[in-house]
Amino acid sequence: MSARPVRLLHVEDDAIQRKLVAAHLSKLGEYRFTVAHADGEEDAVARFRGGCDCVLLDYNLAEGDGLNCLRRLRALEPVTPIIAVSGVATPQIAADLLEAGADDYLPKSGLGTDSLGKSLKAALARADAFRHRAADLDPDLVTDLGRRFREVCEEVVGKLGPDFVAKLDALESGARTAKLSMAQALRFFETACEGLNRGADEVRTVKPVVRPVMFELMYRLFDETPAVA
Repeated sequence: MSARPVRLLHVEDDAIQRKLVAAHLSKLGEYRFTVAHADGEEDAVARFRGGCDCVLLDYNLAEGDGLNCLRRLRALEPVTPIIAVSGVATPQIAADLLEAGADDYLPKSGLGTDSLGKSLKAALARADAFRHRAADLDPDLVTDLGRRFREVCEEVVGKLGPDFVAKLDALESGARTAKLSMAQALRFFETACEGLNRGADEVRTVKPVVRPVMFELMYRLFDETPAVA
């Protein structure tokens, strides 16, 4: 089977890192990479607008900011795989990059042919699957949906505040201590919804707002989500 052509945008201002990544890419025989380089944020955004199949983005840029660059790329297009790389490997940086829309995060200390190859393969497969499902959708509609999704997420984050995650962590801890079952959690959810409503006619209005709390708790406790009315 012939190698798959992949247009890769490598956002990196360090010439040595560029050569290291190029060496790793040359060993991935199932792909034939055409690599475009960008030194900084503005250059990356401009080249991204020109089209590519995948982005390898360095967190630390001499010109601009890697995290902000990631957000700008995602605002332009929500599907193209973006793999973030950083030499400052901290859990918070990884979380920030993934939350901003990176498909994966790779620390430079552990970057190798195998790790890069696995990350690229998984990210490209996810993008292929999405495009296959959305083949009949207008590209402008897909972009608009991505923008709307981001706006909803930003509004939720802005209104909940930093204390919300701590409260959710405490809820999870208590649920684990109590060995809460899914059925019991569902009853708590229904009771909470009833208490938040002024009348029975408003249940449908409140439930969609608080349902994500239930989904998140179920993911944490049981690695699945319940069928919530």
